[in-house]
Amino acid sequence: MIEINPVAATFVPKKKVSFEDVTTEETAKLYETDELKAFLSYVDKHRNIMYRTLIYTIAFTGMRQGEAVALKYEDVNLEKEAYSHQQNSVCEKRYTC
Repeated sequence: MIEINPVAATFVPKKKVSFEDVTTEETAKLYETDELKAFLSYVDKHRNIMYRTLIYTIAFTGMRQGEAVALKYEDVNLEKEAYSHQQNSVCEKRYTC
């Protein structure tokens, strides 16, 4: 039994964020369908299998970069067509992950 409430020290932000605020910020990072097709076509022609696999995994699962890099074979269930990511990889700013 937990003796203290782990969220007792949290607070609700005073500023309410609208759906438009979030979607405008987040959608700026997303590819349109034709942009994604063009990017993946480039990846198919110019990248090795390791990079292609990583990029396709990120593009079609919505994983973050660190989650995809930390993904292990045993995290993927091919029979259920599912995965579970338990870890995240973090790299230093001087490196490209």
